[in-house]
Amino acid sequence: TITPNGGTYGSVVAAAAELSGAVKEENVPVTLTYTGNGYDSTDVPVNVGSYKVTASIANSNYTLTGNTTADFVITPKTVTVSGIMAKDKVYDGTTDATLDCSNAKFDGILENDTLTVAAKGMFEKADIGKQKVKISNFKLGGDSAANYVLAESGNQTETTANITAKKVTVTITPNGGTYGSVVAAAANLSGAVKGENVPVTLTYTGTANDGTEYNGTTPPTKAGTYTITATITDPNYKLDADTATAEFTVAKRPATVTPDNKSKVYEEKDPELTYKVSGVLDGETLEGITLARAKGENAGKYAITGTADASANPNYDVTFAEGTFTIKPKSIKGATVVLGKGLAA
Repeated sequence: TITPNGGTYGSVVAAAAELSGAVKEENVPVTLTYTGNGYDSTDVPVNVGSYKVTASIANSNYTLTGNTTADFVITPKTVTVSGIMAKDKVYDGTTDATLDCSNAKFDGILENDTLTVAAKGMFEKADIGKQKVKISNFKLGGDSAANYVLAESGNQTETTANITAKKVTVTITPNGGTYGSVVAAAANLSGAVKGENVPVTLTYTGTANDGTEYNGTTPPTKAGTYTITATITDPNYKLDADTATAEFTVAKRPATVTPDNKSKVYEEKDPELTYKVSGVLDGETLEGITLARAKGENAGKYAITGTADASANPNYDVTFAEGTFTIKPKSIKGATVVLGKGLAA
């Protein structure tokens, strides 16, 4: 009769055999041989597996009958795992976590055995910050893995790691334009997670040519040079500061002052000088315009030129055409001519 015994890895009890039917007081040794899993020896196996124990005798005076074989089973030893860490990562829109199992510890492992473990990590949330990481789907590895099994409870189930903001860049197309015809700047963000929309806000700041301070998200209309600053509010992203600004220019609008041609008769008083303006926006006029004609009172043509107060028209680039002022000769028709002595009329 074979008592298989067996047991758990690291705590194995050899099989036992009891012989019956031999002549009284004769000792008939029984040999137990273990086979299976590539093993064939009378030594008790130590590794996990199902073996067959076969009883045999060498005494030729007896024939062995009955149950001469039995199953001999060694089951895996239970261990629990701890010491698993999760690696920090840059935001990628997923809860996938990469675990570091290199320093895992195994409670229950026998001295000189080697185990490793692999597992699946999942962040509790995909957003930035210190997050819990759930650990699951353990799988033992290493030279001694076949002799062990993870306990159903008592294993490490979570750890923590940081998700940091993903760096993105923005390309700003400044646009701008001329006073009265301004195109807003445009921004194109790159580096965001595929499928995610990260709004970009463009803010315009600066001082207009007339000294007005400007700070707003709509394009300034007054002539001047401004700074565009791009910002984002999504905390999962960090904008590259080196790409976040650009220059926005509203150029002065060209305007032309054309003096009206004027004339007078010699020795008469000069008429008022007037002008016409082209290029200004509807409802606007130019300020600080001064006209003057070249000096001279004799009959002839004189240039009419203009100047503008440098600060009077901050939104316009004022140029001047030239007008003509004509002094006509004075008529002497009907005048009496007096001749001197000795002269005949």
